[in-house]
Amino acid sequence: MFPRFDFPLKDNGYRECELLYSEWSEATEAYEKKEYKAVVYHLLRFINQNVAGTLRLNKKDIHIEIKHSCMLLDIKVNNNEFRIKAPFLTITEQTNVIALLRKISELNFNALMLPQIILEDDLLYFSYSCPLELCEPAKILAVIREICYQGDYHSPRLKENYKEKEKVLFSIREIFTDYDQCMAFFEKERLSEYHWDIVTITLLKLENMPYINGTLRSDLLDIIELMYSDNNMAFKVDRGIAFIKELQEKSYKEFYCPVIYKSLYYQHTFYTRLMNISQETLKEELEKNKERFEKSKKEGRYFALTYDIYERLLKIIYEYNIDDKTRNMIYKGLNQIKRNTDFEEAAMTLYNLYNDLVKGKQYKKMTIWAWIQIIAVFYFITKILIPLIGK
Repeated sequence: MFPRFDFPLKDNGYRECELLYSEWSEATEAYEKKEYKAVVYHLLRFINQNVAGTLRLNKKDIHIEIKHSCMLLDIKVNNNEFRIKAPFLTITEQTNVIALLRKISELNFNALMLPQIILEDDLLYFSYSCPLELCEPAKILAVIREICYQGDYHSPRLKENYKEKEKVLFSIREIFTDYDQCMAFFEKERLSEYHWDIVTITLLKLENMPYINGTLRSDLLDIIELMYSDNNMAFKVDRGIAFIKELQEKSYKEFYCPVIYKSLYYQHTFYTRLMNISQETLKEELEKNKERFEKSKKEGRYFALTYDIYERLLKIIYEYNIDDKTRNMIYKGLNQIKRNTDFEEAAMTLYNLYNDLVKGKQYKKMTIWAWIQIIAVFYFITKILIPLIGK
């Protein structure tokens, strides 16, 4: 009994972005040459070329407004200064001002390293500025990432701007159905050692849905962090099961409207919270688990191997900003696993997928020799075999 994996509904925007590492090199070179405007220009293109593609590098000041989640990043660069401002919350009559400002002070003193949250009239906004000559690429990148991540985590405005929520709700219910059936199977077969696996896989599948945002995404990030913490295993499993049970027990009207339904919306993302990773580093990360997987395969522990690789692949998607080729290859491989797939077949499918990822097959293009072979086979079938059968 395995959980299925369905392709997440397509995100119509740019929630995740494929980084242009050539632009990072340009940014570091520009900094060494003291071309500080060029540093910011190349950094923005490095983070998200879809958004920053409208920028032009010339003698004029740089000024761009970029939509990210519920915020609008206002980035300005003149001959003297780099400045970024991102309004994210307005204080109203209903706001518990004392509690809110206490939380803002906590963020300013703890979570935020470089930017700060400023209160101006009734508007709270992230702010950071520095002299242009101090625009070191890694520092400016850290500033933008902090603002985007903390804004995502702490200020989700529940906007009703997604028109196909029923599709998302159906996908969520399917994930819960898989979870229930797997848990029932584990209880029947007395396989409690797999509770952590199915709970974690379920949470990772939910977090990977692009239209889950708002407080639900923040809660998911918290519980997933707990599942991978150093806490006692039984404690983690109990908390994970309780979290999922709480979601399931509430009625459709009570739960899906205020909790999930309001957290289902499309949002633009300029800078993803995911860690950047190169092809070589991804290979090194994958190779860490290869020996353990090979041992399980040799011992014939196919059921355990399937769940082990399943969880590892979802964790890679959860942690790293992988390229589209790798992401799609993982999606297609996981999608082949069905609820009643034979244990050995499921294990070997994911084992072969994992090895292909280690070898970087998703990046390899077809060689000229391979094309010649395909053309030769096609010629043989159409020009020789078919006429021969016809006779």
